[in-house]
Amino acid sequence: MERFFEATGATLGLPTDYAKLAIALLLSFVLSPVLPHLPAPWMRHCMNVSVSAFFLLGILRLYGGVLHLVMACLLTYTIVKFRIGGPKYMPWIVLIGTMSHMLYTHCVREFGHVPITTMEISSMQMVLVMNLTSFAWNCYDGQVRTDKNLDDVQVRDRVMAMPSLLEFFGYCFYFPGVLVGPSTRFPWANGVLYAPHQGVPSGRWRDAFKELITAGLALVLMTSLSSYYDFERLANVADELQTSPFWYRLVFLQIAGLVARFRFYGVWSLSNAGCILSGLAYNGMHPVTKRATWTRCKNVYVTRIEFSHNWKELLDAWNSNTNIWLRECVYKRLAGPHKPGFGSVFGTFLTSAIWHGIAPGYYLSFLLAAMCQWLARLLRKSVRPIFFENARMPDPTLRTWKQYTVSQLLYSIVSIVLTISSVNYVVIPFFTLSLRGSLQGYQTMAWHYHVIVALGFLVFQLGLGRALQRWHKAPRAPTAAAPPS
Repeated sequence: MERFFEATGATLGLPTDYAKLAIALLLSFVLSPVLPHLPAPWMRHCMNVSVSAFFLLGILRLYGGVLHLVMACLLTYTIVKFRIGGPKYMPWIVLIGTMSHMLYTHCVREFGHVPITTMEISSMQMVLVMNLTSFAWNCYDGQVRTDKNLDDVQVRDRVMAMPSLLEFFGYCFYFPGVLVGPSTRFPWANGVLYAPHQGVPSGRWRDAFKELITAGLALVLMTSLSSYYDFERLANVADELQTSPFWYRLVFLQIAGLVARFRFYGVWSLSNAGCILSGLAYNGMHPVTKRATWTRCKNVYVTRIEFSHNWKELLDAWNSNTNIWLRECVYKRLAGPHKPGFGSVFGTFLTSAIWHGIAPGYYLSFLLAAMCQWLARLLRKSVRPIFFENARMPDPTLRTWKQYTVSQLLYSIVSIVLTISSVNYVVIPFFTLSLRGSLQGYQTMAWHYHVIVALGFLVFQLGLGRALQRWHKAPRAPTAAAPPS
């Protein structure tokens, strides 16, 4: 079996462990259509646990790692069931406990100098942490809090009664998402898949194959371009890129950022194809087209990302299930009954950095990302009303651009360019990881967005926001209706 994986990896130009992951994801795509046709929920739970065990033990050989995953599940189930720490602190204990356990796994990988091409349990544990903490908060919302204190999402996802261990493990080890995500919510995994429909709505095969095509194109482009457009070249002082003109390095950075995203587009789209075929991705009927939508597990929206007008829009479209988890389990919970402020934003980005690992690059990226998002929010609040009388007016799209003025279109184009170029700059440490490589990568790019962000905060502290208000388009008073003749 191992020789087969080695030969497959050599044929595809991939490390052996990456070939194993690719084969497991393809098997997930093949097996997923069986899941919605099983007549009883307990059968679906058994299939989830069995197939996940085959992936983790039979293909990836992660024997010790699986023990860690099972232990985390049992501890979480015990803490939630018996409300250890008290009802108020129970979900925080699960969040801190599972994050600490995962941090231990990240430390083992980092200090053990495990190559990035080696698959170990940390990526699976990252998915599991989202599932376990979501479960704890959903139980807290359903069994401790009252309806008047819950928002619509919390009412939808709450868990009113403790499930059996089989139901819980079937949820934790949902096989289309166990390797690379997406995370799920317990009511999704344990409820009636297509309520109120009795059978499987049409359209899932079409949408699944769209995801499969997206995955194939992204992975082909990634493998063909990644050897040249690699972030590591920015961190290599001996690379010829270091002596290139700044404009060339700037263009290189934009292409390298796109190529780096191709890897995630490929893996997440392939995983989502399996979620669609399994039925879990069903997200109701579209109110206009009356066709089934299959977006509940969708982790990445390629077009929205590449043409985002602001950081919030991009983050909502990128690794969206993780961002939902961060919003529901960290951002809202840190804010509590108060309006979220910078502390909630910073705490959420810090949690995201810890969730990713302990490499210095993660923290450099997420710290700058938090500042970029906050500055982008200030700019949008202060600058957009200069061009839009209604500041909440939707951004232009390829279908609606004729409805906007030239100045509004130019504002939107500049917003798109600044958003994606700032993201490409911010993530340099995310891919170089080491402190020295991260600092060298920023040095190669002349620290230009660090300077922009620092100046941005400075001018807003000096009163730029108030100064720009005099240029805002005042909303027009409503026109009085003509008297009847």
